[in-house]
Amino acid sequence: MSNEAIDAYRIIASGGDASGRPDALAELRSAGLVVPMSGAPQRLLAVDPGEALPRRREQLHRAARALMDDADAIVPLQRELTAIFRSARTDLWSEGIERPADVADANLRIAAILHGAVEDLLTMQPGHRHESTLDASADRDFDALDRGIKMRTLYMDSERKYPHIQKWVAEATKHGAEIRTMPRTFMRAIIIDQRIAVISDRTRTTGPAAVPGAAVIVHDVGVVGELVAQFEREWTQARPWDGQENVQVSPLGVLSQVQQDILLGLVGGATQKSLGQRLGISVRQVERAIDEIKRVIDPSGSPVSAAQMGYWCARMGALSSPE
Repeated sequence: MSNEAIDAYRIIASGGDASGRPDALAELRSAGLVVPMSGAPQRLLAVDPGEALPRRREQLHRAARALMDDADAIVPLQRELTAIFRSARTDLWSEGIERPADVADANLRIAAILHGAVEDLLTMQPGHRHESTLDASADRDFDALDRGIKMRTLYMDSERKYPHIQKWVAEATKHGAEIRTMPRTFMRAIIIDQRIAVISDRTRTTGPAAVPGAAVIVHDVGVVGELVAQFEREWTQARPWDGQENVQVSPLGVLSQVQQDILLGLVGGATQKSLGQRLGISVRQVERAIDEIKRVIDPSGSPVSAAQMGYWCARMGALSSPE
């Protein structure tokens, strides 16, 4: 109750006239603390708070229960409207998978999903995030954090050296986010409330009909559950970062030790078979490691040649210059 209403009640309880305070009188009437005087309705009488306020308290409790009932009704309403939404976009849905038509459509869908988040947001962001990308997402991310959404984000160690990312991480940490980094690459994903995931659609990123930045929105609980488990495995191996520390990253620190050995071996002319024998792993494991290395060198998914690998190593300072 406002101080003005309390002052008006004091005046009326003392037999005075508070008619010059219409807003305060309206507040007192709604609480049942004043009533018109019998025979002189223009005058108001103060009601004992011991009688009026318990009644008001019960009214507010009933209103709160009604609001809680309305909130509980949101869940079945969401299911019903979601079914309508999906049936209206059958061309984009298949067995719990949503395929936005293009990047603009994907961004709109992701923004809508994030706006509806109520619990947590898990993100895995390999590769480099440009300043414009962070600026575009800052308001959305900080708004989610201020709404009480728990946010955990994984970056690669190489991001620690960029001032704009240091600044974003420091600010996000102040808002309650948790950030960690790790030396090797990992898959790109956004997981909302552990029920919806957004991942890259590699089936549409290459070829004549390629859609740059194509994404898949996954609603299947089994698939999302596996993605959450993958995130948790990566999270336990990552190192916390509050944005204040700018560590020096080793030349090939973005790769695991095995990946570094494979990359340097390839650049040196070794075959996949010989590398597997040297490292005690299968040729298939070597192939998978090479795929991961290529994604670090070019996160867009474009083909990476052996020459490009060598150039990247030299640029990262991992190759000795000839004397």
